[in-house]
Amino acid sequence: MCAVGVTVDDERFNPLRSTVMRLVFRTETAYYAVLMASAHYLRSVESRFELMEIQIRSRVLRGLRRALMKDNLDWEDFCDGCWVKHLACFQLIVKEMAHSHRKAPPVPQFFISYFSAHLVLAKSVFSIDDVLPVGETPTSPTNHGSLVNSTNTERVSWTSTKDLAKVMPADTLHEIDMWNGYSGHMLLIINDILSLKHDAQALCHQSSDLSTSQLAVQEKHAAIADKIKTLEASLATTTQIIPVSLYKDRTSAESRHRFRLLKSTSEAYCLAAYLLLSEAVSPRFLGYAPATTQSIEQLRDPAHRAQYIDRIFHLTKYVVSSVDHLPISWPLWPLFIASCCCSRDEDTRARALEIFRAAREKAPYENIPRAQTLVELLWKRRDIQTGSDNSVRIGRFEWESAMESLGWQTSFA
Repeated sequence: MCAVGVTVDDERFNPLRSTVMRLVFRTETAYYAVLMASAHYLRSVESRFELMEIQIRSRVLRGLRRALMKDNLDWEDFCDGCWVKHLACFQLIVKEMAHSHRKAPPVPQFFISYFSAHLVLAKSVFSIDDVLPVGETPTSPTNHGSLVNSTNTERVSWTSTKDLAKVMPADTLHEIDMWNGYSGHMLLIINDILSLKHDAQALCHQSSDLSTSQLAVQEKHAAIADKIKTLEASLATTTQIIPVSLYKDRTSAESRHRFRLLKSTSEAYCLAAYLLLSEAVSPRFLGYAPATTQSIEQLRDPAHRAQYIDRIFHLTKYVVSSVDHLPISWPLWPLFIASCCCSRDEDTRARALEIFRAAREKAPYENIPRAQTLVELLWKRRDIQTGSDNSVRIGRFEWESAMESLGWQTSFA
């Protein structure tokens, strides 16, 4: 798992080695957890490991029984392993960092990297604030390092860019994260794009309030227009760089191949962010037709969208086809966004499905077939529509309603 889970496999950049494997030598329960997870992974990849998985499961259960009967358990053995509890811990850390002067969160960087990515990308498929509490706006001065200021000055989600940026190391913000496949800065841009969901819904409520003046509505329109312009400029100018320490070894063919994988994945995420922003500036999403600007025209240009989709398919296919086992960071989210945004052309859809199928053969990740199922459902819904879909879905992407029709429960993982 350590060798195939991350694009660059060494003790510094592979959190499975630097964080998870260290726990194996500190607590017996972590050892058995890693052993069971590894056996399950092997069984998922190849059926010939089925007997081995059964044998290891039996060994793990016996070992856990012995370990839990000991009187001298360490505190790590008692640590609640519930994923939701860890997410709640992450929430508390973000809130603490937002109100304190600490320069680094008191947890391993892998913890921050993992939950930041899951949190932000999950916001693209369902409303985080519907399942997590919203906090008061911090009273501290505005952080000028924030990419885009929120247009809501009363209450903000603890998942705002300003707060999330405080838990990320500033000196490596533009470096590609080995676990996620893109930089922390790119993740914050995506988070700001997704904040348009809240902006559109807040504007809708404000506009429906009879006590709201027309001037206030116009000011809100202007604030959203400025945010869109800033986001488009940020995507056009941002640079995701390979960590400097990796440049020490660029002589071997394997190292050059890993470089190309990282570059391809990070570029795919950037292009997917463009597509996400182009969806967010549509009248159906905003609830009104924004004034035409150069940024709006470029984002809506069908030729540009088709070009981005084609490039994402090309990059994703390269990543999938050039490895034996997909790393965690393979560009599934860009493939999903591009597939949702692609035209009704059968050849284009066939390209997307071909990549999904190839990926499923190289990784046992459950989110791959789920993403494919959602994409195909979205296509079917479009095909049965008699005309163009002009239904207003303020602050919601088209694939969100498709996911709800499947009856799936919200899942950050």
